Amino acid sequence: MHQIISMGKHSKTYNVALHFHNHWEVVYCTSGSGRFVFQDGPAVSYGKNEVVAIPPNTLHSNLSDTGFTNLHLTFDAAAFPFKTPIKVFDNENKHILAALNQAYFYFMSDIENKDGVMTSLGDLIANYLISFVARERFSPGVEKLRAAIIVNFADPRFSIDSFMQNEPNNPDYLRKIFKKETGLSPLGFLTTTKMTFAKKLLANQTINHLNINEIASMCGYDDALYFSRVFKKQTGLSPKAFMDECQKEKD
Repeated sequence: MHQIISMGKHSKTYNVALHFHNHWEVVYCTSGSGRFVFQDGPAVSYGKNEVVAIPPNTLHSNLSDTGFTNLHLTFDAAAFPFKTPIKVFDNENKHILAALNQAYFYFMSDIENKDGVMTSLGDLIANYLISFVARERFSPGVEKLRAAIIVNFADPRFSIDSFMQNEPNNPDYLRKIFKKETGLSPLGFLTTTKMTFAKKLLANQTINHLNINEIASMCGYDDALYFSRVFKKQTGLSPKAFMDECQKEKD
């Protein structure tokens, strides 16, 4: 669990003196830019919509020539899998910022019995950071296309080609670096994303009770027969056979 200990905001600050915290500190830059300078280790520069997480008991100062605003918290994260400061970029939908704003609202409110909510939001923020650090191995263009596919895979109107036409990179070049960095073509990644979701739905039929037509639609397919053919090609089993195998494993 990642229990949030404290939260706050800085508005148009230029320098924060050398200090440390007894817990992990997470700082989200909402405007401006600056750099964290550490007593031990290299400095970390940051800008708008970037997040820096700093380990407990790490002496640091936050310096800026232009000024910055931020939203920051400390949380108890003994199991956080990092030993040194990390920096991540929030995604296009600003999921980290949304979670931090929710946490700040509850932290500052007088709502009773909010500890469970705060712990859940702390876990959410920590998991975002862990996931986004892993994401950093992708170049910006590839990550943007990956994110678009993940967000839109269930929409049968979503077109990879149309999306790439609006990007600064040449579509052929983007396809090339996408496959180099992910191991799949954009279309292959879209299909894999759809099939991964389909397998989750089929594996939990005792709970959701969806038919094949409904599952196909939820995965972005208008034609259930075509969905079944793609699923069998990807997994070696028809959706019904896959569902039956999952049920046998549970029995």
